[in-house]
Amino acid sequence: MKSRQKIRYIDSIFEKDDQGSYTDNALLLQDLLRYSLVINQLPLVKTTPFKLRELQNWIVRNNKQIVDYWNETTRRSKTPYSNRVHAMEGKINDRFEILQELNLIHQSGTAPAEKVSIQVSSYEYAKAGVLLALIIKSMNLTRVIAISKKKDEITDLKRALNKIYRDIRMLFKLAYKIRKDSPASEIFYSIFFQKCEDKRFFNKLINRMQHVLSFDYDIRSIPDLLDRAIHDPLFGRKPYSFIDLSHTIIQELNYTTQKLFLYRLKISLENRFQDKLEDRTIRTRKYERFRFRLRRLYTNCHRRLL
Repeated sequence: MKSRQKIRYIDSIFEKDDQGSYTDNALLLQDLLRYSLVINQLPLVKTTPFKLRELQNWIVRNNKQIVDYWNETTRRSKTPYSNRVHAMEGKINDRFEILQELNLIHQSGTAPAEKVSIQVSSYEYAKAGVLLALIIKSMNLTRVIAISKKKDEITDLKRALNKIYRDIRMLFKLAYKIRKDSPASEIFYSIFFQKCEDKRFFNKLINRMQHVLSFDYDIRSIPDLLDRAIHDPLFGRKPYSFIDLSHTIIQELNYTTQKLFLYRLKISLENRFQDKLEDRTIRTRKYERFRFRLRRLYTNCHRRLL
């Protein structure tokens, strides 16, 4: 199980116990993200600011583990909600800070407090936070579809799942819209998403992202998640091979954009391997020397290093 300091990875939000079920910590983190779908209207144009107390009130009423705790005995069930929020405030705030550290929530300004004449901090979900909330929702819905036995219910659930996938596609396009000063990675992903759309691969890409998040891959960010979903060779060469599609797009990029993107991909792959060594407490100069020799070899890194 990951320690408090190790939880800098996004896939800690999907941490599971020995029985294969999400831990209470993971479920609370997921519910903190789920609130983004409650306050934001999709397709997302502008994120809605919120106060921490508003989020705390919602969590106390909607997180199953917290609700079950307060309903466990008759005495607890009579506890006023204001007292429940106060009792759970430390636990909620600790997980809230984790999402801030992961850049999934950020402070956006100030707003009037509810009961006193002061200004308190207001926050907004980053697009990455809303995206993860949608992915979580799609994963949960996929599991329900898998165990459902009613045809009419399955049809309705699949229709709802396709709606989530459409929202995810729209959010990706919004987050990776090419601007004049766009980084090379955003240019690549923007083209990649469009080609996935043209080839009807987009749902397959979302499925791959779900798969990656279901395992302990130490995902640091959404770009890291995309890199893993697109370039991981463990998925094999299927008819919808994203590695081949990626290679085609890279060849079509102009020289400067191609060079910058490949160098970024090279660094990402090297850092991923470095993290694995550190996780296993393997510290050796051999890998440092190897990486130093490859410092200028990035042209075919997406094929060479995989």
